[in-house]
Amino acid sequence: MPLSVERGRKWSLASWRVATLLAGTCLGTVAAHAVDGTWLPTPATNDWNTGTNWSSSPLVPDGTASFDASNTATLTFSQPTTDIGTIQFNPGAPNYTFTLFPLQTLNITAAGIVNNASGAPTFSAFVSSLVFQNSSTAGNATINNVAGGIFFNDSSNAGNATINNGGGIFFNDNSAGGTAIINNMGVVIFANFSTAANATITSCSCGSLLFADSSTAGNATIINNGSSTQFMDNSTAGNAAIITNNNGTTQFSGNSTAGAATITTNNGGATGFFNASTAGNATVITNNGGLRPSSTTAPAAAPASSPMPAGPSIFPAASARPATARSPPARSRARATTSSAAATR
Repeated sequence: MPLSVERGRKWSLASWRVATLLAGTCLGTVAAHAVDGTWLPTPATNDWNTGTNWSSSPLVPDGTASFDASNTATLTFSQPTTDIGTIQFNPGAPNYTFTLFPLQTLNITAAGIVNNASGAPTFSAFVSSLVFQNSSTAGNATINNVAGGIFFNDSSNAGNATINNGGGIFFNDNSAGGTAIINNMGVVIFANFSTAANATITSCSCGSLLFADSSTAGNATIINNGSSTQFMDNSTAGNAAIITNNNGTTQFSGNSTAGAATITTNNGGATGFFNASTAGNATVITNNGGLRPSSTTAPAAAPASSPMPAGPSIFPAASARPATARSPPARSRARATTSSAAATR
């Protein structure tokens, strides 16, 4: 669902900060003498946390957990919190699956997911947390987030993973989206100095994408299919390609900027600039049926408490705006193109 400019911002950022704090309370660190182990070819159970299932028996690895061929490739966890530095899949390993159940947390603290096998592992988080720390990566994993939280902290990155998000994905610190494919049906938040990098983020009508603090969309491809993408604080759209389709919205507020992005608004979509935001050097394309402010070089600002609902009605005529509305600085360097059909509207 779309997030509002102020009320939604407070809710989304507050939720993110609380979630990050909660995740921080259970972030484990790799022990000084980390234990490495290999999952057995014929383990007694499918429980990661049972030491006898590993070559490191009786200890469960917390350094590098390696996986070769095994007759048990579907693993679950029996502990509330599991810490591991690197999850490595060796040549010949099958496509392993890992499932986190409600309130469980898997902390990945070193190299992350390293796949030398031909397939790809799958991690599913059901009302649970998958946390990437330090410089760890999600590799080429498939990650299914069902009402849980996926956290990328420090300088970790999403690699070239495929993430199906039905919960929250939080990029903090200097983390990056890599070249991941993110199918968003929940909330994705980039905060601090994080970047979407070269990720492809597609959000449906029930999804929201938020850039806060000094985060950037990098070179990402962002597709709003009836969803909301918001840039606030000092965030930037970077060099991203942003496509807003029917009932989708792209909004800039605070001191955010469109940077050098290419922003395309299609039929039924809307793109707006509010407060002190700027179009920067962006290319703003409004196709037939799409909406943008009446002046791309100096769009009218919405009042600070004004929400941004979905749909094309979010841009009333400037004369209809409250007297408290302010116009941000002129954007003479921005480039705007409008289809001939839309220009005659």
